[in-house]
Amino acid sequence: MELSDHIIAVGKMQKYIDSHIEDEITLEDLSHACGYSKYYALRIFKELTGKTPFEVIRAIRLTRAAEALRDSNRKVVDVALDNGFDSHDGFTKAFSRQFEITPQKYSHETPAINYFVHYPIEAYYKLKEGKDSMPKEKVSTTVTVSVIERPARKLIFIRTGSSDYFAACEEVGCDWEGFYNSIPEKFDTAAGGRLPKFLVKPGTNGTGFFC
Repeated sequence: MELSDHIIAVGKMQKYIDSHIEDEITLEDLSHACGYSKYYALRIFKELTGKTPFEVIRAIRLTRAAEALRDSNRKVVDVALDNGFDSHDGFTKAFSRQFEITPQKYSHETPAINYFVHYPIEAYYKLKEGKDSMPKEKVSTTVTVSVIERPARKLIFIRTGSSDYFAACEEVGCDWEGFYNSIPEKFDTAAGGRLPKFLVKPGTNGTGFFC
């Protein structure tokens, strides 16, 4: 099944948001990006993503701010201004609503929190329909293997009862990836997978999400 015009339009709005996240983004901008009227664009975006474009914009900016607080010693007010907030108080309220912790406390303790992940809507629907969203390419017969020394670390694993990605997300919550992304010691990419047999607990099938 081909992607619907609505999915493609929402994808265009998502791409516009990603490429202009540091600028002021208006509903008119998104309307031009997707080719629909302002209010129709707003409606289909909310229907397909569960959020308005401006809720997504705010969540992305708050996540970028959280990353800055986690990875630097910058002042909260400077991070707030750099991410589109006009005041320290407004940023603190928005940050606390999004992550259930104040930015001041987060900057000192940096616990794992649920970062917002902006999933491309087109890739989501292709995956849901069982289609490969990656282009088919020839795989070279020559493989180069590099040995990388990494410090010892613990594995964080969320067990699920289903090997189907969407069923597993419904079981454990689809914010699992954002939670993992907030952990600075994690490997570059969190993923779903299966544990080796000796680590599988009785009554489980060993599938889940890990980093």
